[in-house]
Amino acid sequence: DLMKLFDSALSTQTQNGMVANGSLVALVEIFDNSNRDSSQMDDNDVEGSFCAQAWASLIESNQKLLLCTKSVDVGGGECHLAYTRCLAAISMRISEGMEGPGLNTSVLSALMHKLLPLSFTCMINCIGDEGIQQIHIQGICAELGRMIRLTALKKLLATSEDEKCVKSCISAIQHVLHYRFSSTWDSSLQLLASLVIVIVQSMIPLSGSNEETMEKMKTRVKTVIEGLVQLHTDADNKTSKQLIEYAINTIVQGIGLEIFMSLVNLSGNGQETLVGDICNERTWILTVVKSSVSNQSSPYRQRLAFFQSCFLGLARKCDGLSAGVNLTAIESSIQKSRVIDLWSVFPSFCENPLDIEVSFPTLAQTLMRAVSDPRYPQLVTIICTGLTTLAKSSRRRYEEDDIGETESEAKILSDCSVKILPSLFKLVETLHGTNTQAKKKDELDEEMELDDDNEENEMKQLSREAQRVMTVTDTIAAFAPLAPEEFLKGLFKKILQRLLTVSQSTAETEKICSLLGLAQALVKSQSLNEDSVNLLYRTVKPFIRSDEQNSRVQKRAYKVFAEICQNYTAFATSPTRLQEMIDLMIGSSVSLQISARHMRLKCMKFLVGGFEKGNEAQMNVIPNVMGEVLLCLKDSNGKTRDSAYTLLLAMATVKDDMQDYFQIIIGALGAQTTHMRSAAVMALSRLVFEYARVDFTVQSLLPAILQTVVVLFDENSREVIKSVIGFVRVSAAALNKEQLEPLLPEVVGGLMKFNRGKGRFRSKIKIILKRLVKTYGYEAITPLVPKNDTRLLTHMRKLSERAAKRKAANIDDDRTKMGEFDQLMDSDEEDSDGGRTFMTGVTGFTKMTGTMSQKSMRSLALSKAKSLRSMNKSMMSTKSTATEGPRIDTSGEK
Repeated sequence: DLMKLFDSALSTQTQNGMVANGSLVALVEIFDNSNRDSSQMDDNDVEGSFCAQAWASLIESNQKLLLCTKSVDVGGGECHLAYTRCLAAISMRISEGMEGPGLNTSVLSALMHKLLPLSFTCMINCIGDEGIQQIHIQGICAELGRMIRLTALKKLLATSEDEKCVKSCISAIQHVLHYRFSSTWDSSLQLLASLVIVIVQSMIPLSGSNEETMEKMKTRVKTVIEGLVQLHTDADNKTSKQLIEYAINTIVQGIGLEIFMSLVNLSGNGQETLVGDICNERTWILTVVKSSVSNQSSPYRQRLAFFQSCFLGLARKCDGLSAGVNLTAIESSIQKSRVIDLWSVFPSFCENPLDIEVSFPTLAQTLMRAVSDPRYPQLVTIICTGLTTLAKSSRRRYEEDDIGETESEAKILSDCSVKILPSLFKLVETLHGTNTQAKKKDELDEEMELDDDNEENEMKQLSREAQRVMTVTDTIAAFAPLAPEEFLKGLFKKILQRLLTVSQSTAETEKICSLLGLAQALVKSQSLNEDSVNLLYRTVKPFIRSDEQNSRVQKRAYKVFAEICQNYTAFATSPTRLQEMIDLMIGSSVSLQISARHMRLKCMKFLVGGFEKGNEAQMNVIPNVMGEVLLCLKDSNGKTRDSAYTLLLAMATVKDDMQDYFQIIIGALGAQTTHMRSAAVMALSRLVFEYARVDFTVQSLLPAILQTVVVLFDENSREVIKSVIGFVRVSAAALNKEQLEPLLPEVVGGLMKFNRGKGRFRSKIKIILKRLVKTYGYEAITPLVPKNDTRLLTHMRKLSERAAKRKAANIDDDRTKMGEFDQLMDSDEEDSDGGRTFMTGVTGFTKMTGTMSQKSMRSLALSKAKSLRSMNKSMMSTKSTATEGPRIDTSGEK
């Protein structure tokens, strides 16, 4: 009856689109198996026959449906979507019927082969209809995607039972490449990508296939990919090109680089291109391939031999062309950039490759030559990243292998590491030799009148060089566990011997740093025995104790020491050696270089982690290092501050006596310098924030601590006052109402001292007052405020009443609301979460201030100054009708 109603709605006399749509929606509910219980799916032959008849009838009605929707112009998109859902549901139903009991499987198979291509054609016609909305196009494309993933289609592709049916299906879907479908490309081009992936994965098993099957797959897929590539050339707008590139990206991720590159000809038709070069019109494919390798999801394992023959072959041709005498400088640089793009896919081939045993020994020689090529310094990062991936994935497979399948692979890598490691060691020394980082930094420090742009470029170059050295050392750390034990031991001894030799001179900074970096890489690999670690520790100790060498040497020595503590914890925390290392840390504080503070704190954190709570001698170390930790809280380097806060909390955990721990820090409030007093208040703020809500001892101590800290409101130092205000802000959020109430006169009185004048903290004080008013009310706070400042509370009350009225009227103020407490100590914004988040920083617990460069800070200050000048001008040019405004700026406040 529904089918008859649908046919009647499409007849020339009636043409009722709404009736047709309603009929199709009802039919979808009948045909769709996804919403039915398994008990209801025991279909008989009659139901299966009806589905087959309805399928043929719907296909036959396609042209009538298109004419009807054009004529009535009502609900065309919805009708098309319901129509495609019917076709998809019936196709799914027939496909499942081919797997189970019921109608003759051969009959259903023949029906599927005949009607499936026609279904694709009808559904493609629906998305090509003019006037259809984008949301309906997306729905139709989703149904097409279901059709493409049909089990019957995958089986048809794998067995090649009916080649004519397969070609017809591919040809039908390929129609979306026509320009009349350009408005649908954001959805329809992904259908082509899905089709390519389904074809490849259905025909090519993970274990590989024979040449005949591979050629048949290429015949089916190549026309689709070449069509996309040609469409990119013909497209005349950027949006269409981006959609095509996205579709190609999806294909590469689904089928892998090897299969994709075997389907694409980068040389094009050989026109307007040099011999062996990449066609200029197809260079975008390299960019897409380069971007796709980071998100590889292909189930196929790559082969290093293919990278060697395809990508390296193209890279050699481009490199040869770059040296041509007939090329301009720009053309030569373009060829060199293509060399880098071709090499950039190397790391993706190193993730579980198939042919390590066969291809890697010869490829390793090429890699070592390429990584040392001074013309392409970018290859250092690319090749070393790939080698690190290769070593880690191979080691992971070897550890998970229970039947010895990867032994030969591990043996090959072990043999190759004998040649790779010395080459990488030499590369590290070469990079340190060419990287005059220390000299350049000294020049930048001494010549402060350098141009800002030149200074920024110099710093970027230094950062790139340092990053390359770090990448090489990471590769050494990854390959070291694969090397033969005796070879590694001999290599390590040579490093220490050379290190002892060059340490006698103070002019060998670069050599010492490079050797310490190599030693650090071997420690990081965790492949050294205890005797070797002990020998390295003895070698590094003099660099930590002495400040005769360059500061970079001591910083690198602390890095090695930190790696020892982190990777050989048992060695560092043994009772006798732990005490020795503690004495080393305490004794070397006098000779500490500024640049080594961060790594020194990191070492101390590892050592503190090995303390025993009942060991009185170890607990006595905490007061001895507390002064250094507190001063590092105010360091200009963000990493140093972060490490200092981490160590502060680690010592609190080990001490396990918060009362005694707070007393140690409170003692620093009586220090002679304002710098130390400010640091002590900041340390208290952090501890209160971390423990006040979870530790009853801290909660009970907090009123007395607050009473002690507010005494510092009498200081003349802005640095101390800012820290004290931050502590009050933290404490006000942590204390309960009964604990804070007796201290209100002292707290409010101290805050209001800095409400006026040049060194005022108006916004921060106002935020604290708003919290106190919210807790205790205006009646309790107003008597505590000096008479000259009562206008402030009056203004705050008016603002709160106004905000309440607007909220009751559901009026949005369009004002930024702070959802986190990240800038608790330094922000002028109101904290809305009750003080449950926290950050670290120099004076205000913010990371941003420590990570900004000098240029960035100067630019920020200049922009602020300009904005203030423009604001003053606008205020002067505007007549004011107010007699007197509030003493504290309320802009941006609730």
